[in-house]
Amino acid sequence: MNMKSLQWLSLAAVLAALPVECAFAQQGPPPNYASIVRQGYNLGKVDAEKLEASLASKPDDLEARTRLLGYYWRGARYETPETKIAARRRHILWLIEHRPASEPAGLRQTTINRTGRALVDPEGHDQAAKLWIEQAQRHGTDAKVLGNAAWFFLMYDKARAEALLKQAKHAAPGEAEWSSRLGLVYAMSILGLDSMNENFFPFSHNPADAAGEFARHARQELEKSTDVPMLLTAGLFLAERGLMLDGMSRRTDRPLTVDYGALSDAFLLRAQELDPANQGYSQLLQELRKQRQELESGTKR
Repeated sequence: MNMKSLQWLSLAAVLAALPVECAFAQQGPPPNYASIVRQGYNLGKVDAEKLEASLASKPDDLEARTRLLGYYWRGARYETPETKIAARRRHILWLIEHRPASEPAGLRQTTINRTGRALVDPEGHDQAAKLWIEQAQRHGTDAKVLGNAAWFFLMYDKARAEALLKQAKHAAPGEAEWSSRLGLVYAMSILGLDSMNENFFPFSHNPADAAGEFARHARQELEKSTDVPMLLTAGLFLAERGLMLDGMSRRTDRPLTVDYGALSDAFLLRAQELDPANQGYSQLLQELRKQRQELESGTKR
């Protein structure tokens, strides 16, 4: 793994680029659905209604459906919460049923909150979860379907997400994507992260989850791992998101008790041992340690 690989595994890059739909070169570059869904944030009500009408005759128009998912996720200022929740559920269930391997089906905006602060839809979540389990069973050797299913369970059922990602790794052993996603699941569990936005910026954590059985399992899996992409992603997520969460939680009555810095260093050093020809780790570790020191200095002032 060279320095370019380390740059690819910088957290912002790896989280933004994980679900990628395949396309033949002669067809041109595939649509960037992560960008398209954000276009929907600024969609007007009239344009959204036109897109909805167009889907009646072209239900497989993934770009239109993805823009609408963005609209109902972050825009739709003049829609009621009930309307947004019902529309999201309808579009998400269609994607899971008809295009489970597609990139839109694996976007963060295509998950359904069972609990939380906004767009909470327990019934829709349970319907989608049932569909994903059925699709994963039906497409047990399709890494894209398995990975998208795992993405849906990322917040509420990390054990299932882990199992699906391990199955995806088995189905596509040469693809580092599934290892990276596993590293993310494990790092989130270790932090006890229970709320975040579509860019994986943390909002809150649960100390009980951080001290729970799956978090302990996650640490053990990483401590014994020889999988460099998994260790890199976990180490980077713990360092960067742990730092954010630490800074926020110091102003609350639930400070972060996880020693994320030591764990991050341990996993990144282990990756360095496994990839000794790469000269980028030392610089990376120095930068991450500097960021932690700056947080400590700011707290003491």
